[in-house]
Amino acid sequence: MNEGTTLEGTQGDMPVEQASGTRVRKRRGHKIKATAPLSGLAKLTLAALVGAAIGVLVGVVEGLVKLDALFLPPLVVGTLYLGTAGLIATRIRWMPAVGALYATIMLIGAATLGASSVFLRLTHPADVLGFSEIWVQMTCTLIAAVVGIAATMQAIVQREGV
Repeated sequence: MNEGTTLEGTQGDMPVEQASGTRVRKRRGHKIKATAPLSGLAKLTLAALVGAAIGVLVGVVEGLVKLDALFLPPLVVGTLYLGTAGLIATRIRWMPAVGALYATIMLIGAATLGASSVFLRLTHPADVLGFSEIWVQMTCTLIAAVVGIAATMQAIVQREGV
């Protein structure tokens, strides 16, 4: 793109890079095109994945305190939640789709393989920590799945300029 290229019309007279939503940084006299900032939906997906990770990792800490045992599967699941949130933070356009896919897989797993455990925790509010942990985890996972799909659709629409 030419250095002096501007876009006229609704955006006014501004460089094309600014009108398209990407930021341009200068380093030692050279223009470097940076990635676009995270959309609101992508930020919400990221926050929901972090919330779900907190829900899972609280269960890991609960196991350590109550049973004096470290359960590896929840530790891996919580770490994968955080890793997926980290991928979204890289601001790569299609990473919210990865977050939505992971959240959907976790919801399917909770509804099939983990249904008895989830049902037990949801129906026993006397175990306050387990009850609140599963509510936080499932709510945040559902939000991440739905909003991650919406964030991906938003990124596609913005890229195509529809």
